[in-house]
Amino acid sequence: MSTSYFFVRTPIQLYNAVEAKVKLCNETKCKLIILSDYPPTLGQFERLIDSKMWSEVLTPWGKYKKLTKFKLFNRLLNINRRISLKKILKGVLEHDMVFWGNYNSIWLRYFISKKNNSVTILDDGFATLSIPKHIKNHELFFNKNKSLVSFIEELLISSKNSIPLNRLHFFTSFKNISPLIDERATYTNYPFLKSQSRTDGPNQKTMYFIGQPLILLSILDKETYVRNINSIFEYYEKKGMKCFYVPHRSAIHNYIPKNWNILNFNLPLEGLVFDDTQQLPKIMASFYSSALYYVNKFYQNKDMNFEYWEVNTLQSNSDIQHCYSYIKKEKLKNTIVHKLDA
Repeated sequence: MSTSYFFVRTPIQLYNAVEAKVKLCNETKCKLIILSDYPPTLGQFERLIDSKMWSEVLTPWGKYKKLTKFKLFNRLLNINRRISLKKILKGVLEHDMVFWGNYNSIWLRYFISKKNNSVTILDDGFATLSIPKHIKNHELFFNKNKSLVSFIEELLISSKNSIPLNRLHFFTSFKNISPLIDERATYTNYPFLKSQSRTDGPNQKTMYFIGQPLILLSILDKETYVRNINSIFEYYEKKGMKCFYVPHRSAIHNYIPKNWNILNFNLPLEGLVFDDTQQLPKIMASFYSSALYYVNKFYQNKDMNFEYWEVNTLQSNSDIQHCYSYIKKEKLKNTIVHKLDA
């Protein structure tokens, strides 16, 4: 019997791996490999993974989770990560199916350099929308980072800067983002995950605003970020909604005003549609969060609105604009795009 290998780094990649497994791999053994050492992410994986679905679950880099705060030293440990991954790759045969959850991973380039298998790329949130701009002459290219950390990473892992497109397939819910991807894609509307999700209705008087690490990424400054969200809260409060702020797990939260109602979940937001111990809101809002897109895809009950807020200060970021453009083009009846600065 052949084996299917699923290499994932984030919870949303795991959800896509589950859907792809059910649709494409029922006749094979399936191994799940978690390529993460980030403690909050590993904690979420522990809650999300149903070990009965997989013939084996491996976390080869989990032992390094205490070292993630030491950036340069952590990169030097990539030689150990490479050794751990190479042991797993020895078991991958040419007829095995391989799925990868992060198209921009240097570890995917390492795999391509060591094995001849084709690889199916799993959706990784709105990052999938950025893939077409990196395709040229039927190759998927990667931006070269000139930092010392990236230079060391390339020395230790892979210096390849592209992958031939004929080595790749795509398992995706995003339609019509590129003809070259269309012809190599298997599309999904998540029938399995939707069948597993809750059907109860949301609280009609609550709104969750999903925070993002825009300050950490230097896309917005603290004052602008807080001012925009205060304006959004005011909009919903005038409609009689109680507003809650859900911080992003990777963001530093020393800017949050004391008057905001804070909600912290120890699971990814998408997990709320499978966990009936948590109440769901009538409205989920954010600037452009992938989580809104996937909750909408997974949730059976359509009595919830998903509202994106487009602000002028984000217009200079092309990746963010790709998100807004796709949302507007493909939006469902329960999706609204607001213009904050109009």
